[in-house]
Amino acid sequence: MDDFEDRSEDLTFGELALPLALDLPPVNPPETVRRALMDRIGLESFRYVFAREGAWVPHPVPGVRVKILSRDPARGYAMLLLEAPPHTEVPGHDHSGAEECFVLTGDLTIAGRTLGPGDFHHAAAHSTHGPIRTEGGCLVLLVADERDALG
Repeated sequence: MDDFEDRSEDLTFGELALPLALDLPPVNPPETVRRALMDRIGLESFRYVFAREGAWVPHPVPGVRVKILSRDPARGYAMLLLEAPPHTEVPGHDHSGAEECFVLTGDLTIAGRTLGPGDFHHAAAHSTHGPIRTEGGCLVLLVADERDALG
């Protein structure tokens, strides 16, 4: 008997449903359904974005591109995806505000430490760090001050 059979009676709905749901292609609800739901729960300003939506735009570093996922002008920050090809180096830079960096795929070397998928880096507001490099290419999720991310 394998592990699944050993514990099949103990599995929760979530343990069974999540792997199945993640295997299905995403579906956008019709606008009428989305609007009715938002009206019912009182979230008129609610907005959902799928990472595959939106345009990738070139970054000042050749080969690097970014996709803005969301912006919060009131708080002055943006969330974006940044994709860099292998052997890319981003020059050292200053941070106007804090920057949160979560590595989704690939590698990223910051301050002499190589990060991989699932690793996280925080740069404090008004901090400066040296060059950032990727050997194999990477995709990272950034939350950063709009002046830094979109400037």
